[in-house]
Order: sequence, then structure tokens, then C-alpha cells
Amino acid sequence: MKHYDSPVQQILDEDNDDPVILKDDMGRDVRFEQVAVISIDEGDFVILHPLDGLDGVGEDEALVFQMYVGENGEAMDYVDDDELIDAVFAEYDRLYDGQ
Repeated sequence: MKHYDSPVQQILDEDNDDPVILKDDMGRDVRFEQVAVISIDEGDFVILHPLDGLDGVGEDEALVFQMYVGENGEAMDYVDDDELIDAVFAEYDRLYDGQ
């Protein structure tokens, strides 16, 4: 498994197939499968599917995170705005429908 300085670096590495590991609210590691990176007018987003059980998230559900890359480094924030989540999934459907 390759070492990355941040989850954003791992997500943006097109050759990466390893799970993305993030910390939950209790500081525990949670593994995610990367579904897609989506760019829309509001920014750059990643859709992640939890591989480990996550309270409140069904087996067939995925989470959306916004990614920030700048001179101060990389960061990610969980998106809980329903309209923004809908916009990300609409773009995902447009890009990947029928594949």
C-alpha cells in the first residue's frame, strides 16, 4: 500500500485501488471505496462508499465529500447539504449512465 500525505492525494491518484481510510467521530478508522471524483461549479467532490459499517449509512449508500486543494495543503469536508449532494449525484449519473 502506497503512503499518501492526505486522503485527497490518495483520491486524486488515478493508479490507486486501495481503500481510502478516514477517521469517524470517535477517532476510529473507517475504510471507503472510492466511487468517483466529480467536478461541478460548486467545486470538486468525491463519492465514497463505506466498506465498514457506519451508523446511519445503508449498505447501498455512499457519502459525498468536498475536496479542497490549495497552497495550505489538501482538506476534505463531509457534505450534508441535500441540494449539493443531489447536484453531485446528478453529474455522476450524467457522466456514468450506461457504463
